Amino acid sequence: MKNSLQHYINIIFLTDSLKNKDFQHMNIRRTSARGLNLTIFIVIIEIFMIVVSFVAPTIYELDQINLYRIHYLTLIFSSLIGIYILRYFTIKSPTDDKPLYFITIIVVSFSILWGGSVTLLDLTHNPQISVYLTFVLLMAIAPILAPHIMLPIYIIIHTLFILAIPYYQSSQEIIFSTRLNSTIFIFFTCVISRILYKESYNGFLKDQLIASQNKDLINSNNQLHKISRQDSLTLLYNRLSLDDILDKEWHKAVKNNELISILMIDIDSFKVFNDTYGHIKGDECLINVSKILNSVALKNKGFAFRYGGDEFCLLFRNISENDIHSIIRTVTSLIDILRIDIDANLQVPVKLSIGFSCEQSINYTNPWHLIDLADQHLYKIKSLK
Repeated sequence: MKNSLQHYINIIFLTDSLKNKDFQHMNIRRTSARGLNLTIFIVIIEIFMIVVSFVAPTIYELDQINLYRIHYLTLIFSSLIGIYILRYFTIKSPTDDKPLYFITIIVVSFSILWGGSVTLLDLTHNPQISVYLTFVLLMAIAPILAPHIMLPIYIIIHTLFILAIPYYQSSQEIIFSTRLNSTIFIFFTCVISRILYKESYNGFLKDQLIASQNKDLINSNNQLHKISRQDSLTLLYNRLSLDDILDKEWHKAVKNNELISILMIDIDSFKVFNDTYGHIKGDECLINVSKILNSVALKNKGFAFRYGGDEFCLLFRNISENDIHSIIRTVTSLIDILRIDIDANLQVPVKLSIGFSCEQSINYTNPWHLIDLADQHLYKIKSLK
C-alpha cells in the first residue's frame, strides 16, 4: 500500500526529478532567466497601462481609476525590485540555488495575487476575469517549477480569490460562473504546468544521456587514437607516430632555425638472442631497452619510437651535437648494466649499436633525409663490430 501510494505521488509530483541536483540547478537558472525577461515585459505593459489611464480615463470607472493606477505602480515597482534581486542572486550565488527558489516563488505568488486583485476590481463593473487567468497562465509557462511548488500556490491563491468574489460582485449567477470557469481554468493550468515541467526534465535526461554517450565516444576515440599511435609491447610511440611527430617537430625546427637530431638504435644480435632464449625473453629484452630509451628521451624533451622489430628511434629538437654524444653515452652506460635474467644461474647482457644525424633543419626539404643519414651511420657502426 505504501509503495503504491509513493508510486502515485511520484506520478503526480514527479518526485524523482527532485533528487536530480543537476536538473534542479539548471531548471532554476533557466527559470530565473525567463522570469527576468517576462518581468521586463510586464513592466513595459504596466507603464503603457498607466499612460492609457491618463490619456483615455473614460475606459475606467472614474471612482476606481486611482485604484487601478496604484495597482499598476505597485506591479511596476515590485517587478523592478524582483529584476534587481534575481540578477543579484544569479551573479552573486552561481552555485547556491535556494535564494533563487525563494525569490521565484515570491514573484510567482505575488504576480497571481496581483492579477486576482485587479480582476476583483474589474468584477465590480465588468464580469470578466481575463487579467487573473492571464497571470495564472503566464506563471505556468514562464517559470517551470515543480508540481509540488505550483500546486499549493494555485490552490491557496485561487481559494482566496473565489472567497473574495462576493465582496466585489453581487450577482449569484456571475459569482457561480466566475468560480466555476476560473476553477476549471486553474485545473488545466496545473496540468499544463506539470506537462512543461516533465518535458523539461525528460529533455534534461535526454541531454545528459547524449552528453554521456558523446563523452564515452570521445574517450573511446582518444583511447583508439592512443592505441593506434603506441606500440603495444613497449608502449613507445610506434612507426605511424614517427611520421606525424617527425613532420611536426621538423616544421617547428625550420620555423625557429633549430637543429633536428635523430638516433637510430639497433639491438646487437637480437635474432640470435631470440632464437636462443625464446620470444618471451626477447620481448622482455625489448621492454627493458625501451624503458631506458624512453626515460632518456623524456629527460631531454625528446621522443622515443619503436621503429620496427629490434630497431628504435630517438628524436630531439634544438639539441647540439655535443648533447647528442652525451645522450649516446648515457644510453650506453645504462644499457651496459642491463642484464636479462634467463634463469637463476644465467644473466645475459645487452649491447646496442647507435647511429645518429644532427643537422640544421632548414638545409633539408624532407625530414626523412635525417632518418637516412642516421641509418647510414648506424650501419657503418654495425659493420665495424
